[in-house]
Amino acid sequence: MRGLPPGHPDVMALLASVPEHEARECGLDEVESAMYVVRDGPEVVAAAGYRTWMRRPGRWLEIGDWRKVSLRLT
Repeated sequence: MRGLPPGHPDVMALLASVPEHEARECGLDEVESAMYVVRDGPEVVAAAGYRTWMRRPGRWLEIGDWRKVSLRLT
């Protein structure tokens, strides 16, 4: 399995599908690592990646379903 690069259009489409405040809060636009995604057909419905946070890697798990729920794991 290969990840998508940060800022990939399919992940940006996921961000565009949720309210603006949720898109800002989830942090997917700040991911620095490859992004791993779950698809429903061609559509990305969940994405996860890493970014540097407080001098250590922060792990983010974004779960998007019909309700577009987001979780942050630290």
